[in-house]
Order: sequence, then C-alpha cells, then structure tokens
Amino acid sequence: MAKTQSKTKIPPVYAIVGKDSFLVNKDCEKLVNSLIPPEQQEMGLVVLDPDKTEASHVLDELRTPAFLAERKVVLIRQADNFISSNSELLIKYLDSPASKGILVLTASALRSNTRIAKKIKSAGRLKQISRPSYREMAFYPAEYAKNNCGKKLSSSTARLIIEFAGEEPQMIANEIEKLAVYVGDRDKITEEDVEALCGANRTFGVFNVIDAMSSGQAGQAVSRLRNLFASDKDAEYTAVGAFAFHFRRMFKAKAMLSKGESEQRAGQMLGIRYKSDQFFRGLRNWPLVNIAEVIQALRRIDYQSKTGQARVKVEIEQLVVKAASRNRKK
Repeated sequence: MAKTQSKTKIPPVYAIVGKDSFLVNKDCEKLVNSLIPPEQQEMGLVVLDPDKTEASHVLDELRTPAFLAERKVVLIRQADNFISSNSELLIKYLDSPASKGILVLTASALRSNTRIAKKIKSAGRLKQISRPSYREMAFYPAEYAKNNCGKKLSSSTARLIIEFAGEEPQMIANEIEKLAVYVGDRDKITEEDVEALCGANRTFGVFNVIDAMSSGQAGQAVSRLRNLFASDKDAEYTAVGAFAFHFRRMFKAKAMLSKGESEQRAGQMLGIRYKSDQFFRGLRNWPLVNIAEVIQALRRIDYQSKTGQARVKVEIEQLVVKAASRNRKK
C-alpha cells in the first residue's frame, strides 16, 4: 500500500472552499485521511492556527521532512485572511514546492479570478463545497448515513429526520450519528427509531416554541426558547436555520390551504408527520402575511449575525415575543 501511495503524484496544495463550515470540515477530514493514514498523523500532520502563524513558519514546516511518516501534511483551517495576506508568497512557493510537503487550506470564500486561486488550481486542487439544494437535501440523510455510519434508511425516514432536525447539514448529521449508536448492530434506521430518539429530544425544541407562539402564549414561548438555548450549546448557531425551516414550511402549507388543498393533502406533500394535527391547529392562527414577516426577520437576523451586527439569542427572543403577541386572542 505504501509503495502505491509513493508512486502516485500528490499535488502540493489543496484548497477546500465553502460557506458551510461543517461540510467543508467533513470534506477536509476525508482528504487528510486519504493523504496520510490516521496512524501516521501523529508524526506527519501539522495543524496551524492562521491567526497565530507566520507564513514563513508554514513554508518551513512544508520543507521539513516528516519524522516516521511518508509525507507531511500542513493543515490550516479558516484560512481566508491567511491566504489573502500571503498570496504572493504562496504563489512563489508553489512555483517550486517541497516534494513531500502538502498544504491543505480551508476557507469560506476564494474568488476564482484571483491569482492565488488560479495558482492553486494549476498546481493542485481547488474544490468548492456548496450546501445541498432543496432537491438534493431529500437524499442527504441517506447518503450521510451510508457513507459515515454504514447505515441504511428509507426516503420516508429521511424526510422524518429532516422534519425533526431541519435543513442544516450539521443538525441532520448529528441526529444520524445519534441514531446510528441507538440502533447498534442493526444496519437500518427506521421511522420508529427516529420518532423514539429524536422525538424525545424535542421537549424544548423549536416546534414547541412555535406552538406556544401560535396560541399567543408569549411567556411560555420565551420560556421554551430559553430552555432550548440552555439544553443545547449549539442552538445559538443553529436556531435561526431551524426556525426558518419551520416557518417556510408553515408558509407553504398556508398557501396550499388558501388554494383549496386539504390539511391532510398539504401534510402529505410537505412531509409533515410529527404532531401534524397540532401543526395545522396552530397554523390557523397565522395570517400568511405574518408568517412572511417572520421569515423576513429571520433572514435579517441571519445576515446580521454573520456580520457581527446581531446577538442571536436577544434578536430571536424579541421576534418570538412580537409574533406571539400578534396571535394572542383579544
């Protein structure tokens, strides 16, 4: 195996670029494991902090042979600023790179028309990672379960996982990882497994927050929201996406009902299974325009949080109070 690897021409640089850090890091992990076996990573993998490392040190590491490893991989995650600040030096290095040093970079963005992007492409590999499209998302749970956990699941099970977890790839992956442990040696994850495990974890979930909002119980909605943040350390980073997923589904359901579709038919078409009666009962209290305003507000919060202009917990709590108050019975 080692001889095969040594005969294969390995590019001196790889860049993995994408907005979704979870997907980028997953792809990066697979790449690094393909470049250097896990048992050699202790000696041959160097991970550097882009904010605390000089470019000269990076190049020194690349030029210094690994000890007891076939090659050395130098990994720099979230390297946007590092790349832009040292582009000329990196271009010069890639004109004559180290023979057994491999530079792996991840970044949220890298314009394809820049000199450094073109150089990485010509000297190595530049891979753009995008989030699954709306259509692709339906297949993502099954693909992730198969490729990362060795488990199978049906399309209906995949839809149920999305219903519980939302459309964030990381949240879907987290649920599948837990389900894989839950089912043990069984090679298939079923709908019953999802309902048993994921349903139990939704005590303080987004659905229950929205349910309180639908009935105009602002105090209860805020209490559930705070419990959600307290019970899940990642909720601050995923809550906007989770709320947006549910409100977009509410918007679609409301629009379908206004066109004469039955609740049963709308539920089937949108994959609404979890507490569907409760979902449609609450939906009756929401005018379509109010749902649209919540979706617009969530987009604003999402943008401002990514640019450092918003405090997610505070902004969502204010949105929850405002929306719930509108549904309060006079």
